[in-house]
Amino acid sequence: MTACRQRQAGVTLIELLVVLVILGVVTASIGLSVRSGDGSASIDREIRLLSARFEQAADRVLVRGEPSAFTWTETSYQFLEFDGSDWIPHAFAVLGQSHDLARGVTFAGLATQRHYIIRPGLVNADGPLGLTLASREARRMLIFDGFSLREAGT
Repeated sequence: MTACRQRQAGVTLIELLVVLVILGVVTASIGLSVRSGDGSASIDREIRLLSARFEQAADRVLVRGEPSAFTWTETSYQFLEFDGSDWIPHAFAVLGQSHDLARGVTFAGLATQRHYIIRPGLVNADGPLGLTLASREARRMLIFDGFSLREAGT
């Protein structure tokens, strides 16, 4: 009778591992579905990052007195500097590296212009730059005036 009772007293290690694996899969799938559906938060993060980079580039243009450029595709962007004969990736690594937008976020409504020059001085000859970041959940219009990037209407 004691042999029968010991066998029914608990769970096996295999049963415990199966339950843990199932819980892990369920938790991971819930986490991924919640995170991937939050396009507005992704756009907010991209706006903060883009704003900080634009301000860094504009500060460097003012200090050095030499132009920089912002170039973009539908899903990425990069800052360039002029070496006297051509535009090359910016020497400041954070600006010179191409940055891919968060998954699901794009520059929307792109015109043929995909290259904007940030010039020293108070007024940029090209005028302000208008950009739109979009995802399935949100769409934000941005304006760079030569000094800072802000949302349109603010």
